[in-house]
Amino acid sequence: MHCADCHVGSDVHGDGAIYSTSKYQVDLKCEDCHGTVRQAQSPDNDDVYSTSSGRPLTQLYTNADGEVALMGKVDGKEHVVPQVASLLDERGDGSYMHMGMGVNDSDWSHTDSLTCGTCHNSFQQHCLGCHVTLDMRLSQTDYQTGIKTAGLTTGSRDAYALDKIILCQAQDGRAQSCYSSQQVQMSVVDDSGELVFGSRELDENGEETGQYLGWFRTSEDYEHVRGWSPAYQHTSSDQPRGCIDCHRSGDSEEEWARVRGVYGYGFGENMLTSPDGTKVDPLQFLDAEGNQITPFVHAGTGPLSEEVRERALGVDLSK
Repeated sequence: MHCADCHVGSDVHGDGAIYSTSKYQVDLKCEDCHGTVRQAQSPDNDDVYSTSSGRPLTQLYTNADGEVALMGKVDGKEHVVPQVASLLDERGDGSYMHMGMGVNDSDWSHTDSLTCGTCHNSFQQHCLGCHVTLDMRLSQTDYQTGIKTAGLTTGSRDAYALDKIILCQAQDGRAQSCYSSQQVQMSVVDDSGELVFGSRELDENGEETGQYLGWFRTSEDYEHVRGWSPAYQHTSSDQPRGCIDCHRSGDSEEEWARVRGVYGYGFGENMLTSPDGTKVDPLQFLDAEGNQITPFVHAGTGPLSEEVRERALGVDLSK
């Protein structure tokens, strides 16, 4: 698959409206090509496939065998598009696939509460501890304008995590994987070499490491502004995540801490330090009581509701 196999037309060039993020001009969903757990995708009377919003999907067509197919934009080959409803019928009620995403006796499916990419992302990257330093003793050139200005901006990060999945509410109300979009720590060195914003990092012997501890952005509502956003990771795999990724198996303290981290309570593993010594968990947006402690920057998004969190945390796979 290539980018243009999914994203064409207004997905790329916009629809004439201005959104808080370019993600919201994208109206394509997994279900638009693969159908839902209840019904396969089908064309209209003119054999035209469309997204749920009605935008024509010109890359889809019905092939000679009556299958939904996609013509690759780059390779020019026909790719049969698997239909979820058909696969569920083939596997049967007792299959792992049906247990994971099939419709139960109450007419509920995990896909009613979760976006497809939540389970089908093979990994999720979180960049942790993004440090930005402005050094006014130096200058930098804008390579678009060619103009040199005072102050050199450099950046670094402490670490990254690939093994954590964190869930929040997407704009359509379902759970979706999300990531911290703003956790920048800022340090400023003036033209005399004095550190005027932040502090110098010391090692265990009290010696300067040459690195800086920067301040987080703050606001009237939040002490440490990091900002969160749901995101489709584009790391899709036909092998879904296991149930244990989002539900606990047992009542141990470690297991509760691990699964609570999935829903925004923090993992406590990659703590960042502010100049005043405050420790901040960059993978946390809820405090111990479930209160939101960082902003979600786009309308309609945020932590999963308390009801949803409690229901998910109440599942014990060991029983």
